[in-house]
Amino acid sequence: DYYQSQIREDLKIKASDNLRLRLGADIQLGNVEYQLQVPRVDMDRGSGRPGGGGGAPFLMPADGLVTDQSSPLLQPAFYFEANYQPIKALELIPGIRADHYGAIGRTSISPRFTTRYSLTDRVLLKGGVGLFTQPPLPHESDPVIGNPRVNFESAMHYAVGSEWRPMDYLEVDATLFYRSMFDLVQPSSAVEENDRGERENVVFDNGGKGRAYGLELMLRHYPQN
Repeated sequence: DYYQSQIREDLKIKASDNLRLRLGADIQLGNVEYQLQVPRVDMDRGSGRPGGGGGAPFLMPADGLVTDQSSPLLQPAFYFEANYQPIKALELIPGIRADHYGAIGRTSISPRFTTRYSLTDRVLLKGGVGLFTQPPLPHESDPVIGNPRVNFESAMHYAVGSEWRPMDYLEVDATLFYRSMFDLVQPSSAVEENDRGERENVVFDNGGKGRAYGLELMLRHYPQN
């Protein structure tokens, strides 16, 4: 069960005729409650793994595991964006966002850049690149059934597209995108020694990678008087 509240404050400043600034805060508050029940399994005492062989995601107690966890969430973020028009048809939009993920005690800094160019009164070209991050799932960083040392996940986003307004009240928006993902949280069967010299399970690490790509089409109808 995931309970979440969000507080957002956005401030826009017109610094000059061709420069507008935007800054704000985006704060997420919440709580996650979950229960895990793993039945008893026959263990190979020498390796700490199921007797049938193969890797186990973590070293299970012989009598199984039942845990009922509650994890508070605090994820404040602050962002800044500038919209600069060197000429009327061109917009340059650099920005940066800082996210703090309270559950793992880590902060990410994500730079981004977008540009928009009005080819005609009815055709606009656009493109952008940026770094985006997200925290691991609550159970992945849980000290009992996860790994509290996992980091946030990251992805580089690339996009190009265009907007076409065949009529004053109708707009067609097409965007090609590619996303390269890294530091993804994935299951791990590794075992390492802690500071006390005891063997403990890694359970999850940030060794995953991925990618996504596609085309997004949108038809927008504006209200008319």
